[in-house]
Amino acid sequence: MVEYYVDVFEKKPIEAQRNEKGEIQFTDTGDAMIDKWEAQIAKGETPDLFEAFDEESISHMERLRQAQRDRDPYQGLSMKATFDKIQREATREGLHVGRPPTGMTPEKQKLLEELFNAPTFGGDPDEE
Repeated sequence: MVEYYVDVFEKKPIEAQRNEKGEIQFTDTGDAMIDKWEAQIAKGETPDLFEAFDEESISHMERLRQAQRDRDPYQGLSMKATFDKIQREATREGLHVGRPPTGMTPEKQKLLEELFNAPTFGGDPDEE
């Protein structure tokens, strides 16, 4: 969407102007808050975008964010998609996911087998 507006205003610069750095800056948009934010950005400041919302809207957004954080990250994923996601995250952490490497000591092999057979995703450890 941002790229669309950049293209539109570059073709027909009604309210978009280039600042000293050559970046597009909106001026005189008719919206005092947008003009204020654009001036702050042009100065290298970070505008407070939350000032556009009332307290009720901010609380609602926070509840939505918390609900997303509380949501099971694997809900609705197939077993393959779950494995792929875990593999990507493990690789990012420098861990190996998949078949154990060859040449492992019997002790490490036993530990890996126990880990492999452990319940996952909130399963009851007492349940077989």
